[in-house]
Amino acid sequence: MTVLVPLSPREIEVLTLFDRGLLYKEIAGKLHISLGTVMEYRDRIVVKSLVNAHRVSMRRVAWLRR
Repeated sequence: MTVLVPLSPREIEVLTLFDRGLLYKEIAGKLHISLGTVMEYRDRIVVKSLVNAHRVSMRRVAWLRR
């Protein structure tokens, strides 16, 4: 069973705003957080996405080797 790393509600909120095309500064203002905090959320989202992609890929490799 592949256990994925879930995004926090706040990370989902930031990701949704990125998806809507808001700039870092706009997201910071809308959520009342600093620009640096927006960048931290972005970094966490990227890391979790890469971890999840790696886990799914490894599961596929294991399945193909059967």
